[in-house]
Amino acid sequence: MTEQQQFLQMVTESLQLMAAKYDDQIRALPEFVHRPDEVALIFEDCIPLAEQLVDAGVVAPDALSRMRHINDLLKGYSGGRAQDFWTTEAMKDDPRWEQLRSLARDAILSLGQSVRSPALDWVSYVEGGRTRPDDGVRTKT
Repeated sequence: MTEQQQFLQMVTESLQLMAAKYDDQIRALPEFVHRPDEVALIFEDCIPLAEQLVDAGVVAPDALSRMRHINDLLKGYSGGRAQDFWTTEAMKDDPRWEQLRSLARDAILSLGQSVRSPALDWVSYVEGGRTRPDDGVRTKT
């Protein structure tokens, strides 16, 4: 697999995670991570990869625009402005999470991909010292 193919897989899977139903998001991530944060962090980490894919002509600029819009919404919920958004309960029931899922599904389709369950085999986790029940340390391989 080429580097561009790996980047495209990572971008696609980050979108699949964002687009996934609540139960699929929960199943895709280990118990010890803060799952709402993890969904957002995996997604945010893939924005620079999508930018490189656009520069290489592999991904259309429209897909990157859609990803940036999702990321801007996530940033708007950060920094204490919407603490109620960053809970697993909100992931399940909050209309803002449903909006993000819908936008991510649209972005997946703009990549010419089908919406399906996420495959995060390219992400590895190391359980760290806990300060809250769903706190963990994330590393990528």
